[in-house]
Amino acid sequence: MKIKWWHRISNSEVLQRAKSTTIETMLPGNCLRWLGHVSRMKDDRIPKQLLFGELARGTRDRGRHRKRWKDCAKDNLKSFNIDYNSWYSQTQDRARWQQNVREGKAFSEQQLFSRAERRRQKQHEVRAPLCQN
Repeated sequence: MKIKWWHRISNSEVLQRAKSTTIETMLPGNCLRWLGHVSRMKDDRIPKQLLFGELARGTRDRGRHRKRWKDCAKDNLKSFNIDYNSWYSQTQDRARWQQNVREGKAFSEQQLFSRAERRRQKQHEVRAPLCQN
């Protein structure tokens, strides 16, 4: 793309020119694709049993609990704007789930870019009075 560091082009602009996605949306997208795959498995498969299983007995320590894979998947569903209460029924239709993940990835990427743009604007507002002196 022949972009040099002194061109001062933002990462989001480079990604848009390259028609690529950020790693911050690529990884959750892969997580959700795997979630759909596991949810469509037969009930006797070990990955599905581990995902939907619960401990028969035992307790967790006090304080903030460590995040499980299931908790991360829930956060990814929220960031991709997919309803947490109906995700399982959506995964049963593979084409629909793939479409939802693609749309969610675009939504998440747009949110990421808009947050970065707001941060850039805020930095410019802070720097502007310093440059005028």
